[in-house]
Amino acid sequence: MELYLLALAVLGGGGLLVGLVLRWWGLLASIGFAAFLAFGWEFGPVGLTYALIAGVLASAAVLAGVWLRGRLGGR
Repeated sequence: MELYLLALAVLGGGGLLVGLVLRWWGLLASIGFAAFLAFGWEFGPVGLTYALIAGVLASAAVLAGVWLRGRLGGR
């Protein structure tokens, strides 16, 4: 259970940081990360499921980082 929370924190925090630094370009990183996970699991059903979940979570974190950057005045 702790490993899932750690993965959630790393994906969320990493995506937030990427969104703050790279703005909208960070979405390419989250899509690339999801593609890397799917390739790593050889496009099996479990790998595609994890890649989809990780891609959605990372993309949401990137969008939150972009939103936070805009609220902080770093346009």
